[in-house]
Amino acid sequence: GDALQLIFLGVCAGLALLVLGDKASAVADLVNQLNGLVDFLMGAVGKLIPAFVFLSIFSTITTESFGEMGGAVKCILLGTAGNLTCLQSELVLASAQLGMLDGERLRSAKPQKTGPL
Repeated sequence: GDALQLIFLGVCAGLALLVLGDKASAVADLVNQLNGLVDFLMGAVGKLIPAFVFLSIFSTITTESFGEMGGAVKCILLGTAGNLTCLQSELVLASAQLGMLDGERLRSAKPQKTGPL
């Protein structure tokens, strides 16, 4: 029930800032600065989430015995192998489309002259 109360309070505060206009410009500036700060912090934490997930899985795997986690370990290993296989096939297809197989070099982006214009 607290979330609904917070949303209602936020809407009321926003409407009050709109009604007051220039009288509340300092408060609006403070809210904008706090928004920038929270946005920066959320972006920084968001960039670290993959590391936290990896460390959590690594910790689980190293602290538990494989016998107790048999099905989970098989699932993780199978998923990893499947992902690596898909990645490898995508890289092979992309390199074939770019003409990089068999030691070929990429063609330059400049159009070559075929004859006098």
